[in-house]
Amino acid sequence: MINNLAIPVEWRVLMEYLEQADIRNEIKTIPLQISDFSESSLQIVKEVLYDLGSDYEEIEKQKFSFSVIHLFETNKHFVFEPDFFYNRYRLITFRSPLYDNFQPLDIQKARNFCRTKEKEAIKSGLQNSIWNHSAEKAIFGASEEAGDFTGSGSAGWKYIAFCNFLIDLYFYENKFFFKRITPFDSLMKDSKIIQISAPIKLKDDNFKSAIQKYICRILNVGLPKS
Repeated sequence: MINNLAIPVEWRVLMEYLEQADIRNEIKTIPLQISDFSESSLQIVKEVLYDLGSDYEEIEKQKFSFSVIHLFETNKHFVFEPDFFYNRYRLITFRSPLYDNFQPLDIQKARNFCRTKEKEAIKSGLQNSIWNHSAEKAIFGASEEAGDFTGSGSAGWKYIAFCNFLIDLYFYENKFFFKRITPFDSLMKDSKIIQISAPIKLKDDNFKSAIQKYICRILNVGLPKS
């Protein structure tokens, strides 16, 4: 997760399920300074910033931090994303040439989720800590009223989209294994296709084995013990 955003409750469930499958994991917080990127990556950062409507000129001085779930025995990383991550601003970042070379998830599906699931983002993403994220004003200015996408729209949503792009760029440039699991991903249970978010949020243990196997497949680690 990004800077001051709360860790989703789903993370704790997934971490517990993985531990029960003898897959050791932890929440790892990583500091990120824009100036640490290569020159070519810095150019991509500035292009995305411009596409999001910012002319901020001191981006190289900015520092960020983010958290991921880290499988420390295999040095693999992943996040389970909240639904408010998928919106018009994240779609802009997904058009970056970065994603021609790096796919922490199915990019075409992710772009489609950004187009079709924004109503879900609005349900959970209008609270002040998200719509007006505390760290975004220097870069994206002030937001419009919650839910108003005219004018500046949501500076907080833009900031979150930008930070998620930076996280992807960080893992690409450092060649670390990283995957994103969306709340709209589907898994098979008893010959039925279900959206993964509901049983995780409810901690429905009837789905524990299916969720363990799904996560292990995404992360390319050994299947959980029976």
